[in-house]
Amino acid sequence: MDTPIAYQPEESTSDDPFCLDDLLAESYQEQQDVKEAKAGRLLLAKGKLPKAATKELQQKVLEAETKAEWASEADVLAFDLQECQSCGHTHSHYVGRFQKQRHRDKKLTRFVRMSTLKGEPLVKVVDKTVSSVTICSECCGDIGFNFDGRLL
Repeated sequence: MDTPIAYQPEESTSDDPFCLDDLLAESYQEQQDVKEAKAGRLLLAKGKLPKAATKELQQKVLEAETKAEWASEADVLAFDLQECQSCGHTHSHYVGRFQKQRHRDKKLTRFVRMSTLKGEPLVKVVDKTVSSVTICSECCGDIGFNFDGRLL
């Protein structure tokens, strides 16, 4: 009895976006990526890999899962704005650069920290989180503290 062989279409040069061979090749590659991501997750769960290999595998799994399950929506710069209750001064602090992603099936959104963004250009968004503080560097002198900017 012959062993069944998985269908692997040849490279197509068709410009037709609905070319069956192209669609099958894309679907087959997506299935392979999902299988590799699951296998990578299992290896990471065992936790017996060297640090360098773990970091590399984590990156590969993240990329595979992102491609298969998450749709990128925006390139986000996040800032934390702190409003002082004493003097009313507002200080802004850079939190990081993130990619906002939406899950393809579930109603979930996540923000993935990115140092460099790959892929298609996305909508650029500035996200601000406002918090309140009782004292800031501007008014701490009013209660006898000298803020000179040096670390302890």
